[in-house]
Amino acid sequence: MTIPRSLRKYIEAGRLDEVESEWLTQIDEDPSALGFFAATARALKGAGEEHIARTLLELLWDELQGDAFLEERLTLLREVGLLLYEPQDLHEEMLTVLRRIYRGLPNLEGFIDQVGLHRAIEDVRKSWQKVANLRGIMRFEIGSIVWMKGKGAGRVTEVNFDLGNFKIDFERSPGLRVGFGGAGKLMQALPEEHLLRRKIEAPEALLELKKSDPGELLLVALRSYDQPRSATQVRESLAGIVDEKQWSSWWSAARKNPQVLTEGKGARQLYRATASSADAEEAVVAAFDSADTDGKLEIFRRNAGRNEELHHHLAGRLAAIGEASAATAFGLRFAIAHALRDSPELASEAPWAPHTMVAEAKDATTVIAALTDRGSRERAYELVREIRPDWLDAFVARLEAEEDPKLLEHIAAALADGRPEALTAFYDRVLAHPRKLPAAFVWLAERAQGHPDLLERRPLRLIQALLTTSHPRELEPFLGRLRKLLEDGGPIARLIQYIEPDQAASTEELLKRSTLQEYLRKPLIDALHMRFPDMREDAEAPLYATFESIAKRQADLEKLREVEIPANRRAIQEAREMGDLRENFEYKAARQRHEYLAARQATLMDDLARAQPLDLSRTDANEVRVATRVTLDKAAASTRKLLILGPWESAPENDIISYDSDLARALLGKALGDTAEFAGDTYEIVAIEPWHGDGET
Repeated sequence: MTIPRSLRKYIEAGRLDEVESEWLTQIDEDPSALGFFAATARALKGAGEEHIARTLLELLWDELQGDAFLEERLTLLREVGLLLYEPQDLHEEMLTVLRRIYRGLPNLEGFIDQVGLHRAIEDVRKSWQKVANLRGIMRFEIGSIVWMKGKGAGRVTEVNFDLGNFKIDFERSPGLRVGFGGAGKLMQALPEEHLLRRKIEAPEALLELKKSDPGELLLVALRSYDQPRSATQVRESLAGIVDEKQWSSWWSAARKNPQVLTEGKGARQLYRATASSADAEEAVVAAFDSADTDGKLEIFRRNAGRNEELHHHLAGRLAAIGEASAATAFGLRFAIAHALRDSPELASEAPWAPHTMVAEAKDATTVIAALTDRGSRERAYELVREIRPDWLDAFVARLEAEEDPKLLEHIAAALADGRPEALTAFYDRVLAHPRKLPAAFVWLAERAQGHPDLLERRPLRLIQALLTTSHPRELEPFLGRLRKLLEDGGPIARLIQYIEPDQAASTEELLKRSTLQEYLRKPLIDALHMRFPDMREDAEAPLYATFESIAKRQADLEKLREVEIPANRRAIQEAREMGDLRENFEYKAARQRHEYLAARQATLMDDLARAQPLDLSRTDANEVRVATRVTLDKAAASTRKLLILGPWESAPENDIISYDSDLARALLGKALGDTAEFAGDTYEIVAIEPWHGDGET
């Protein structure tokens, strides 16, 4: 790369301040523009300003610290390393960067020996050739994803230097061994566009694509394989790029890409990428023409929204099937009519219109039971309630038969007004027999999060059911939803707020014996201990704090690690260079500060390990708890308001006290109207308000 003419003129004129300014500007704009930096450094060297070139390169080198710039650092060493180091030192720095690039890979040192990188280190040109050889063979390090003709994709699981070969686990040939010498000919890394390789080599680009163009990321995933992929397979291949909480919204957006084609239906749906949206539409029409009636309906639902012309073509074909009522089952007729509800192909007065079919049916329950499609059932529920006098009986009958959570919610909302006693009896049956009514149980657990009446009804029983019915065969279809409930904190965290004191020990025992992973179990036990402070063991007590306080301590720890401790190390080194350490005040002061910083770092790390953020959205003001503001009335004295938070937020002068203070301990658990004794005085609690982070701390 050539440098700008203006910069070359600065160098020729000896205007080095301008050169330095241009250099620093480029560092701020793009420190990875190594062509510019290397060309400028060479130009300075050619002008006899090698010292300036080295100084500027050192500034760039400092900017390129961190794992994000390892490749740039290696490139810079290759391009202008001899301006920074003597050959032997360059070799050592080269190895240092390589070791960081491949940090954690167990066979790096063996491969370094294999290519002879420790030999003839004074020959820099040959050393870089060895680096190239090393990087080529490192493609087959343990964990690498490779492809081999006749075997497909596999993972390297072992490098054996004694035998001189790799062990690769292919799906159909686990444990296959390939010699070092033939590896490059027999195996190849997956191509750059392959999702698995891109996840390893450029995860940042995939993360950005996930946000900017979900459909394009889905195309990348689908094009990485020769065969169509299921949603589960796509999800598994994108693990680490699209996380669990983002999946639903991302997937809904991604599969709308007009080049994505869906095949099959239900749990067997597969997805593949087409070359263009026109190709996708042609494939849709071909699949529709060859499908049975159920298949035609499924294809219409999935694809009619691609464009208006395709919609009318498919809708017209479906309408013809619906009109042939003598040969069409009731459920399918209703499903077709529901799918065409917004299409001119279905006349509102048609005898197979949904409204007419529901009105003329002998029994409303059988109308709904005949519909396998959720969308059709939802519309049927609406029509049954709208036009059938027996709708309440039908809804009660459907409570135990319906499995879709959205439709169960629809039924429950209707019965809450029309027949609440039936709904209450249903709740009791579900809690008593979760395995007999698994779909209803999972729905009930999900519903409990937003309905306090369910939380306080039988909190211990619901916790017990959630923790002990996670794996029975009956609940297997719902394990994903149950897992999400448990991982999100779900209803258990809220249910704890309704546990009675005599149930606390049983609840703790349930949590301890549960199969929950420790990172899920501990916050729930901590929440129980927060509800009942007397249960907490001081040695294991968490440190509750606001998100802001935790973030501040994390920033303090990062500053210690990244700024203050490194600066102190430099100060110690500089003090050592001053001479006799016995009379060296600067050295002693630096050492004392080192001890202070180390102690401070240990304290912060310990505190942050125990820190638990306060969930201010769940603060319950039925009694005095952390994150509540309490108004106290003392006889013959004015009232006083106190905010109870954690020790990090404590500011008694501003009436903010820590939950572990004596006064807070005297108040926690008290309800409105209760009295508390403190320091010989009696206080009445006259108000309790939830605190939602109003900035007063």
